[in-house]
Amino acid sequence: MAPACMNASEQKLLVTNCNAAATDSSLHKAAKTLITSYSNLQGEEGALGRLLKAICKEITVPASSTIKNLLAPFSKEIKAIKGSRACIIQFFDHTVCVSHYQRHTCTLHEGNSSDKFLVFEWKVALTFNRQIVQLLSVSLELVEYSFSGNESPATRKAVLEALSTWITADTVESSHRSIPVDTAVRCLSTALSKLPKGKEIVTDASL
Repeated sequence: MAPACMNASEQKLLVTNCNAAATDSSLHKAAKTLITSYSNLQGEEGALGRLLKAICKEITVPASSTIKNLLAPFSKEIKAIKGSRACIIQFFDHTVCVSHYQRHTCTLHEGNSSDKFLVFEWKVALTFNRQIVQLLSVSLELVEYSFSGNESPATRKAVLEALSTWITADTVESSHRSIPVDTAVRCLSTALSKLPKGKEIVTDASL
């Protein structure tokens, strides 16, 4: 975050906690320390405080409840996949975007077997102005989904129709046996980072 977005107390607090986190193997513990320290900070709330609020898990509850309600008529159980929650913060020239991601497994209500399921990842993106004072937009999106392949065409169609307002041109349908998109992108990024400078661009027309 640009220093101009934070007041003097927040700048000092962030530097202190970042230096402490360098020797802490637990990122979660470092984050908790930062939040605890901020709660004791006196004075006017700055951009850091507003950003901490934007990345809290609780802010995704309305989106999570909405998608669960949409799937309720077709599901026996909807469970969050442990460790799949992620939050990405992007800083642009005039805006700041906070994107929350979560993957779920939905056991479909069809017959007595439990081999009919849907795995999906959704995203809620909050776009603020640069000072994180004004919320400019909120977007909800189904990032990726995959069916087990054992469900009937009618159930599959009904589920997709229920989620139609969340499906965008960027939504990816994958096989439940395939690697999740975020994992594939992370692996690709790691591989490219090991290439010599200037060799990261693929120029082979056949690819």
